Amino acid sequence: MNEELYPRHPVLVVEDDAGMRRLLQMTLVLDGISNVVECGDAAEARAWIGLRPVSVVILDLMMPGSSGLDLLEEIRQAVHRPCAIVTSGMQDPETVRFCLGAGAVDYLVKPVDRVRLLSTVRKAIAKWELESRPEGYLCGGSPRP
Repeated sequence: MNEELYPRHPVLVVEDDAGMRRLLQMTLVLDGISNVVECGDAAEARAWIGLRPVSVVILDLMMPGSSGLDLLEEIRQAVHRPCAIVTSGMQDPETVRFCLGAGAVDYLVKPVDRVRLLSTVRKAIAKWELESRPEGYLCGGSPRP
């Protein structure tokens, strides 16, 4: 049986907490978002983003080593710029504004509401698919080079 994955290009879940990472992945898969890749740190996510198109990155803001903010900036510079959704336990308005200004399409506070997560991811997938067409724009609003 050759079941097609949705979306065509994967959703990366970048989260250092294995339990949270698995919960996010399972939530997406149970809702029909079957092309999900789990990354335990920013280095693993960089490898994915650097080698192939990724539609959406769900990014934990606070990780050991390289922070989610560092990775958010790198996502903004990526060739196939995926849409980034930041997750964090921090509810600081300045941090939220900074992340959104740095290119995140949304900022979700942990514990993440399941309905909002799914809605946000589906909108980000649709945005990326629309904007990554040859005549379109990349996520974040910059025209293709």
